[in-house]
This record gives sequence, C-alpha cells and structure tokens, in this order.
Amino acid sequence: MNDKNEFTPPKLGAGDIVHTLVKAGLGVPPFVGAAAMELFNLIIAPPIEKRRNAWMENIGRRLSELESSQVVVLESLRNNDAFINVVFQATQSAIRNNQREKIEALENAVINSALPDAPGEVYQQIYLALIDDLSTMHVRVLQETSGMIMNTDEQQFLSKVFTDFPQQKELYLHVWNDLLGKQLIHVVKNANHNLNISRTDLGHGFISFISRNDG
Repeated sequence: MNDKNEFTPPKLGAGDIVHTLVKAGLGVPPFVGAAAMELFNLIIAPPIEKRRNAWMENIGRRLSELESSQVVVLESLRNNDAFINVVFQATQSAIRNNQREKIEALENAVINSALPDAPGEVYQQIYLALIDDLSTMHVRVLQETSGMIMNTDEQQFLSKVFTDFPQQKELYLHVWNDLLGKQLIHVVKNANHNLNISRTDLGHGFISFISRNDG
C-alpha cells in the first residue's frame, strides 16, 4: 500500500509545542548522590511539577484559543526564534515564582510575543528582564500613570498608590527611584513647583507587553 501521507509527521498542537519547550528549558538539578536526589524528589520536585503543569496548561490553552481565532498559526511559532526565547525565559521565571501577578505577566508576555504585532526581539528581552527586576509595587505605580498626572508631588502620589503600606516613605522612594532610573516614568516640575507625571514610551510598551491581549 502506497500512502503518500504514511511518512508525514503529525501536526503539533499547542500542548505539544509548549511541553517540548518547557522540558527543554528545565533541566535536572545538578545534585550529586542518591540521597540528595531523593530529598529533591521528595520536597522540591512536587511543587515544581505542579507549577510547571499549571504553566503549560495555561499557555497551551491560550495558544489554542489564538489559533482557533485565526490570530496565529501554531506551526509557524516553531520557527520563531524570538517567541521560543520568550517561552524559555518566561518558563524559568514562572517556575521560580509564586506571585500570581508575576505569573500572569509572564503568561501575557508569552502570548503577546506570539502575536503578529509583537514588539521587536530587543524590546521583548528588555521587558522580560523588567518582569524579573520589578516588584508588583513597581507595576502598580506604572499602571496608575496610564495618563498624565498633573500638579502633584511624589509623596502625595505614592501614598495614594500604596494605601496598604501607609507611612513607608523609604519604600515609596525606592520604587520611585527605580522607575525613574529605568526610564519607565517621566517627571516634569511645573511652574507651581509640583510634578507632572507620565509613563515613557518604554513604560507604555512594558505595560502593554505584560497585559492581557489575546488578539
């Protein structure tokens, strides 16, 4: 029997692609000795496996939704080096993390890197590094500066954002100076010696990259 499809490999689904990439990105820990490995398998492996499985399931489901909506072609992602790099890095960060906000940001980063209008590869790498570097407090401040905030001062603005951390000026200033230093916010002193606060283009791009946008 001569079937022309006999040797045609099956089409990969979202779950296959994500599973392959995740396995490649997570190696066996470099412990030596049976006792150390047994301890690792007993204490560390179960939560890592749980996080990894939840991560693969969520990414696979969302990629399948994109394909069903004809936003992306999954087969083409296999040859998209920028997307594969994002999956590797985001997976490793997600496994290390238990903060829901960061995991959601990493999921959104993977999905947004698969979209046709994904930012350039250099920007993707910058944004991924920022997810690792910034706390949820940093992101909260950026989200609060979606438009120009006029005629305020930094202490007044930050105390409104951090209502659950009252009177912690050192914490406010640490977050504030980080965002300024990374050029994610722009501050101009006005004629009244107060501040006009806005996101920079880099700040806008970062928030867009970590926000949900399924095409």
